[in-house]
Amino acid sequence: GAALESVYPLADKIVVVEGGTRYAVEAGLCDAHGRSTDETFSEIVEARSRLRDAEKVKVVGSLFRPWADKREMRNACLEHVRPGDWMILLDADEVFTEAGLWRLSALMHRDVDIIRPAFRLFWNDMHTLGTGRWHDFRQVKVVRWREGWSYDRDHNMPTDRSGKRIVDLPGVKVLDPAEPLYHHYSWAGRTGEKLAAKCRYYVAQNKGEGKGGFPADYMERVFIPWRSDPVRIEKAFGTHPYGGGGTQPFTGDHPEPVRRRMAVTE
Repeated sequence: GAALESVYPLADKIVVVEGGTRYAVEAGLCDAHGRSTDETFSEIVEARSRLRDAEKVKVVGSLFRPWADKREMRNACLEHVRPGDWMILLDADEVFTEAGLWRLSALMHRDVDIIRPAFRLFWNDMHTLGTGRWHDFRQVKVVRWREGWSYDRDHNMPTDRSGKRIVDLPGVKVLDPAEPLYHHYSWAGRTGEKLAAKCRYYVAQNKGEGKGGFPADYMERVFIPWRSDPVRIEKAFGTHPYGGGGTQPFTGDHPEPVRRRMAVTE
C-alpha cells in the first residue's frame, strides 16, 4: 500500500503484478495456484480506496497458476507499456520519498534513457540502514521503453531482441544519480515469520535457477544475533547474506505513507 501511494502522484498508470512464482509456493508464501496468502490483496484494495483515481491501479494475475519466475512477472507488466513510455520498476517493499519522487521527475526530463537511482536499504529494524555491500547493486529501475525490449534473460536487466543488455546498447544514455530517491524496506518492518519465509524463498529460487546457494541459516546465524551483539556479528560475518556489509543508524524521516502506518501499527 505504501509503495502504491508513494508513486501515485507521478504515475499515469500503476500495474500491480499480483501473486507469486513457483518458488514462492515452495516457500509457503502463496497457495498452490500462486495466489498470495498474506494481506497483499487487501493492501491493494485499501490503497485504491485512498486514491482519488482508483482506476489508475490495474491488477494483473497469473490465471490460476504460479508465475514461472520473476521474468514472466516483469513481462506481464510490459503488456501495458508502450514504446516511448517511462517505466518505473517498483517492488512492493520500496517506497519513494516525497523529495525523491519529484527529483526523479526532474531527471526524467533530461536527455537520458535509463536511470539507476541510489536508495536507502533498511535492515533488521526501521532505524538501521544496511551499508557496504547492500549499496553495490544499482538496479535498472527507470527506463524510457523501446520496441523489442523485454525481460527474457534476467529479471533485473532488460535486453533487446538480440539478447543484448540495454545498458550496453550504443546510444543509450544511463544516469546514476548520487542522492537516494527511495527507501527499500527489504529486511525491516516484517514479522520473524515473514522474514523466515523470505529466506526460504531465496533458498528455493537460487536452487531452482542454478545460482549460488542462499545461506539457509542466515536468520539464526546473523540477523537475530546482531540485535544483542552487533559488533561481533558485523566483524565475524557482516550483515549481508553473502558476507560483508555493515550498518549505520538512520536519523532521517520515513516517507509519509510509512510514517502514517508506523503511527498506528507495530
